[in-house]
Amino acid sequence: VSRSMLAKDLKPNRLEFSKLKIRDLVSKLGADRVGLIIFSGTAFLQCPLTIDHAAFLMYLKNIDVESIASGTTSIESALQKALNVYSQIPDRKNKLVAIITDGEDFSKNLSNIKSLAASNNIRLFALGVGTPEGAPIPVLDNFGKQVGHQTDESGQIITTKLNEEKLREVTQALNGVYIRATYQDADVDQLVTIVKGFEKEK
Repeated sequence: VSRSMLAKDLKPNRLEFSKLKIRDLVSKLGADRVGLIIFSGTAFLQCPLTIDHAAFLMYLKNIDVESIASGTTSIESALQKALNVYSQIPDRKNKLVAIITDGEDFSKNLSNIKSLAASNNIRLFALGVGTPEGAPIPVLDNFGKQVGHQTDESGQIITTKLNEEKLREVTQALNGVYIRATYQDADVDQLVTIVKGFEKEK
């Protein structure tokens, strides 16, 4: 939920597009338990693991970039939070995490968390949201109206680009797959096929 997710290289913006993809994913997963972690510079468990998909979707609907007051992104914090959630249920064989992000990352300690996640049998799948060409980051007023674009110290407009290299690297380290999000359903269908490929647990 960092500010880069307001970029409009996917319509209506990366965050709203992501929420549509998550809705699609949850409806296609059927009876599986799902949980929701939101993250920018820090991470927060928005919805604990549940089979109550209606409750999950309500939590999802209420997310915006004000959900966590931190402008940057830390994939490390999201992974750490997922580790914490799964540590409550250590007997689970399949610990699957799907991360939906533009790949922007200012983690300080990602390699350590990756090792920890790997040793805990976490499998990470990433859906990359955005385009390699990127887009400027809108600046909004208190009413949610766009009043300009984010600029750097020299006044140049900042362009945020999809960082596929980072997402490939982190998913490969955790026996997962990187998929670029598209307007079609093929991306979510691929993810669902992978998830259903893991043996069913009670």
